[in-house]
Order: sequence, then structure tokens, then C-alpha cells
Amino acid sequence: MSACFRTLWPLMLSLLLAASARAQTQEDAPVHLFILSGQSNMAGLDPDISFTPAVVDALGAEQVVVVKDAHGGQPIRRWFKGWSSADGESPETTGDLYDRLMTKVDEAIAGKTLASVTFVWMQGERDAREQHGEVYAASLQGVVDQVSADLGREDVNCVIGRLSDFDMDNRRYPHWTRVREAQTSLADAHARYAWVDTDDLNDGVNKAGKEIANDLHLSVDGYRVLGERFAQAAISLVRQADRPHIVLVMADDHGWGDTGYNGHPFVQTPTLDAMAAEAFVFDRFYAAAPVCSPTRASVLTGRTPVRTNVPNHGRYLRPHEQTIAETLKAAGYVTGIFGKFHVGSAQPNSPCNPSAMGFDEWCIGLNFFDNDPYLSRNGVIEQREGRGSEVLVDDTLAFLHKHKDGAAPMFAVVWFPSPHDPHDELPDGPSLYDGQQAAGYFREITLLDQQLGRLRQELRAMGIADNTLLWYCSDNGGLVAASSGGRARKGSVYEGGLRVPAILEWPARGLRGRTSTPACTTDIYPTLLSLIGEPLHAPHPLDGMDISPTFQGADTREKPMGFWHKFQGGQATWSDRILKSIQEKQLAGEPTPHDPARLAKDAEEFPQIPEDSTQGHAAWTDWPWKLHRINGDRYELYHLVDDPMESQDLSAVAAHQERLAAMQAALDAWMRSVVRSLNGADYN
Repeated sequence: MSACFRTLWPLMLSLLLAASARAQTQEDAPVHLFILSGQSNMAGLDPDISFTPAVVDALGAEQVVVVKDAHGGQPIRRWFKGWSSADGESPETTGDLYDRLMTKVDEAIAGKTLASVTFVWMQGERDAREQHGEVYAASLQGVVDQVSADLGREDVNCVIGRLSDFDMDNRRYPHWTRVREAQTSLADAHARYAWVDTDDLNDGVNKAGKEIANDLHLSVDGYRVLGERFAQAAISLVRQADRPHIVLVMADDHGWGDTGYNGHPFVQTPTLDAMAAEAFVFDRFYAAAPVCSPTRASVLTGRTPVRTNVPNHGRYLRPHEQTIAETLKAAGYVTGIFGKFHVGSAQPNSPCNPSAMGFDEWCIGLNFFDNDPYLSRNGVIEQREGRGSEVLVDDTLAFLHKHKDGAAPMFAVVWFPSPHDPHDELPDGPSLYDGQQAAGYFREITLLDQQLGRLRQELRAMGIADNTLLWYCSDNGGLVAASSGGRARKGSVYEGGLRVPAILEWPARGLRGRTSTPACTTDIYPTLLSLIGEPLHAPHPLDGMDISPTFQGADTREKPMGFWHKFQGGQATWSDRILKSIQEKQLAGEPTPHDPARLAKDAEEFPQIPEDSTQGHAAWTDWPWKLHRINGDRYELYHLVDDPMESQDLSAVAAHQERLAAMQAALDAWMRSVVRSLNGADYN
């Protein structure tokens, strides 16, 4: 062996091993299987023209296997082995075309691991002609069940090409519309199914070069578009199956510095400390307002709360708003909210209750609650025994257990009533913090932490923790100014009233780290949609932004953050007192509504407020600068990196006058836009 070869051999060997490892990794990577079958309109579809390129582009060439086998003019009984007519008649042989199809499938996936299976079906003409529409839906479901059983998968996706509008009067094919309806009803009844419209694909030039109009078969371009539509629907179903569960947890009055991981000298928060070590921590996370209800509105809508009719505590979110629950529900999520609501009604048939905001299930208090609370479960009031913070976790876990094995991903909003006063709840274990200032407040923080730990533990026990996105924050600053993380505390637009603890955990994505890049509760809505790959189609202007680039190291915020408190007053909401009164009327069988004044409040009223209104305390954070505008005519300017406690007002410093003027103009324009939104301009 030459000296040159001896020198090069280790390098060559390492390159060969690396290449082999890459090839082995690609070969072993799970693949997405797409099975295309049916009769003539599927037979006429060439997957290589538009279907396969689309799924490959979305999922990767090495991760896609496409198998097609179709035969023109055939009834579904040649695929479904258990087929019988509505009269109970069964042919001697069924399923031969299914066996032929699955032989191809078995050959294509030999030695491969399946990440997903999607069955794409275009058939029904023969069954419409032979008048078997009554059994069509059950027959097609039977074919999908066969695929599921043969491949050992309970999560098979199904995309159905609906029959075109060829014979809508059922003259030539007596069950044409009945089969169409069976196809769509079957798809609409299953979260893993979708149907594709073909009504506009049977005009133009066919494969023989002839002009066709409303033909039984599709045009050349129709087949291309059909392939694209099949691919779009299939990709959506595959991605939906991979979407994470989402759990949004929010405390009530938990200050930024009141955690172990942020250096508090004595409060015990082992769960949050563990999350901080294992997940992604926001050091500069802000509530959209320094009190509870407005921040909750900002989480639901991605908008500054004054726009949504929630300028202060106890106000109701307008039913005109598009909420994150509505958006996720439309994207296939099952949705639930548990705990402190405080942005609407707990009565049934209210335009401002959680159902109207997109939640499938709910058990809520109208405001803070402590021990033995009165709660509204989907509009029915019940008194519960135990600590309120524990009760809401019980309800959350019941929701998660109920739906964890379903086809739909879960979205749960968990809004704790702690550590809000009166601080009657006690954590597990021996008495804590005796003799400390605000001991009850800190005890409820530890209780909250214990219940959060219980939630995380149960997520692991259910086997869903890895692909659950868990986001923790608080609704406003804490009750102790000394540890608030800034000047002042809850109720103030200074840093201590807005800065809150926030951690995002998603093990499947490996999100870890810590950032000082500013973020806000208005960012939660657009960021969640970005993280799950759902397009953002917000009907109203958002104040929040997608902050997911922060997880890859982005350290600047492009969009300023606006805050506005005391624009209008709050409204007292004594949750237990109100719900107990409603319960008494429900039990007595009195006619509804049981509390008419609280059914919608002023959520559907639009008194026109002057656009130049400036009352209250507003602020504009264009990092690292923060401008305060107090009752319209008093300004303060701070540099938050150099002066995090906002103690050195720079508004009179000559060197900052140009910046001051620019920020004043930006803040004024934003405040005017907020008033226009409150007046209803966004809903026109």
C-alpha cells in the first residue's frame, strides 16, 4: 500500500461510511403512502402530471410512495368484499380489483415503514347507473376499512372525488345525485376524510382532441386540475395528522420575577423551573394589558383588547371577532376552555359564551374563584368541591382523556384563577412562606405550579406530551412590585404591570433556549398558526405577529407593541355570586335568560367614540424604546435596555427629540386606529 493511499484511505473510508449512513437513513425514513383507485376518471388521471409532483414538493421525494390501480366502468363491489345491495343480494365474487390494487401496494412498500396512508378514490358512476346509491356510503367506508385492516393502520386518510355535475337530473344515471350526496356526507362525517369538487372539470378538450361540455369524463386540463386538488386535500390531511395538540395555560396575576427560574429568593416553582430548563423561555414577554380581561381577549383574537370591546376588566368580547378557537376548530381541532373566562357570558344561548367563540366544550367561572367554586359547564351551573385550581385541571384532563384517541388534534385553554386574591387555596404539603409579605399570593403560585406539574405528568402518561405544544404565561404583572420585573405592578402600563413569565414547550420540535426578544400575548394567535402550518386568514387587522423566527435565533422585533389602559372603566364580576343565582333559577325551571343583563352586555352596541380620544395611559414599545402617553398630553420616554426600571425620562433630552416626535406620531396613529376598530370599522 502506497504512502499516498495510506494517507487518503481514512478519508475515503469516512466518506463512504457517511454516504452509506445517509442512504440507510433515507431508506429507513418512514414514507407517506398514497393509494389511488377507482373507475374511468381515476384511470384517466396520470399522477405524474400534477399529483405526484405536488406531494413530493410538500413531503419530499424520498418520503413519498404513490400507487395507482384503476379500471373503467366498474362498480364498487369489485373493491368492497362485503358488498350487498339494499335488498340484501350479494354476488358470488367481490373485491377482485381490491386484491389487484393491494398486490401493487404490498410490492411498493416492501421493507418500508409507513408514516401515513392516504386512500384517494374516484368512482361511483357505475353504482349510480345501477341504482345502488343507498349502499354506496357504507360500501366506500368498507373499502377504507379493508385498507386500514390490511395495512394495520387505524389512521387512514381518505380523499373522495365527488361525481361531477354530469347528470344532475338523474335521467341517465338514476342515483347520480344520491351517490354524490353519499360521497360528501361520508367525507364530512370524518375528520380524516375530505372530498374534492369536480363539477368544473368536464368541459374543454378531451384526450381524443374533441370539445366536450358537461361530459361524463374529464377534459385534459380537468385531469391535471383534479390531480392538483387531490394532492392539496391529501397533503392537508397528512399534515393535520401530524399537527400537535395545543394547551394554552395562563395564570391570574403571576409576576415575571415570582418564579424560581427568574431568581425569586423563596417561592417554590419546581415545575416552571423544569420547563425553563427543558423548553423555550421568553425573558421579555408582555401581557397586552395590565389587568385580566383585556389580555384574555388579546390571546383569543391576536388584537389589542380595546379594539375588541374589552378595554378593562369584566367587559365582553364582541361576537364579531374571529377567535383562535374558531380558526383551529375550522382547521380540524376539537376545542375546550376551562377555568377563569372573564370575557363573556356563561349562560346558554348567549352570543358571548365560549360556544359562540368556537369552543366545543367548556367549564368556566366568570372571574376569579377559589375553593368550592360555582362553574358553568356548557351553560349548566354546578358547584364543585375542592380547590378551584385543582378542579379546572380535573376538567382539562377529562377533556384530554376523552379526545386523545380521536382523529382530531386537541386545543385546550387552561386559565387558572390563581394567584388572584382572596388567596384561600393552599398548596399540597406543609405550610409555606409563613411570615413573608404576601404569603397567600406566593402559596397560590406554588399551588398553580403543582397543578401545572400534574397536567404535564398526565400528558406524559397519556403518551401525547411529545407532540403537545404547551404555552404558559400570565394575564398581567404580579402583586408584589419588588419582584415584578420592572417598575410598578399589576394595573400599571409600566413594565411591572405588563411583563410576565412565559415558557413554550414542544418536545417534538426540540424547542429550547432563552430569548430577550420582546413578545406579547397578541402574538400567540399568529404564532400558533405558523407553528402548525395553518394559513393566517385574519378577517380583521392583527396587532400581534408571528414570532416563530425567534425560536431559530432571530433577535429583533419588526413590529412595535401598543398598550392602552383605562381608556374605559371596568365592570365588577363576582363569579360565585352570579353563577349561584343563575343555578337557583335553572333548578327552579325558570324561563331563560336567567340573567338578561349579562347575556351580552354592550358587546353588540357601537356608540361612536371620537377618533382623537386619548384618555387613560397608553404606551408604544419600539424596542428598546418605550414611549408613554398619559391622558393625552403628558409623555415619557425610556430606553428599556439601559433603564429597565423606567426611572430616567428622556423625553426632554435634546438628542432624542427626533425619535420622540416619530414615536409620538406612530402612537397617535395607532390609538386612532384602535378607536376606529372599537367603533366597528373593522366589521364593515
